[in-house]
Amino acid sequence: MNNFLISQILATGAFISDMLSFQQKTRKNILILLSISSGLIALHYFFLNKFLAGLLVFISLVRYITACYTKSNKALFLFLGINIISGIYLYSHSTDIITILALVFITVGSFQKNDQYLRLIMMPGTALFILYNYLIWSPVAVLLESALLTSNIVGYLRHYRLQKKS
Repeated sequence: MNNFLISQILATGAFISDMLSFQQKTRKNILILLSISSGLIALHYFFLNKFLAGLLVFISLVRYITACYTKSNKALFLFLGINIISGIYLYSHSTDIITILALVFITVGSFQKNDQYLRLIMMPGTALFILYNYLIWSPVAVLLESALLTSNIVGYLRHYRLQKKS
């Protein structure tokens, strides 16, 4: 089996975890499922020889687990710093800027005190990952991130907008 096919299988596993994540109501359940997805997506990028993206998404795995237990601004700034410094140090292609910027949004979203803000702040980061995955030609990852964004929007509407009308 070649690396591309393995990467797409891993992205498919992440897809399932992502689809479940934003249908959860509690912040902690969202973050646990996103951490599982991050581990699979990190491996996906490594199989595509996208080391920086793989490393930064692996850091996301640690960040999501950390965010399950703390909403500390110190942790937020620590992970922002790690992502930005890693991105600058390992920068090799213009698409790397998209990954770094996407992870800024997602990192800030991860440490929000409630899941409503977590959802809203993560949306632009997910949109940037759609662009990144398109540019590096990872079709399953484009589908995954598109579905994640859609799931996030549906979950947001279901938990917040539709409840207000009831």
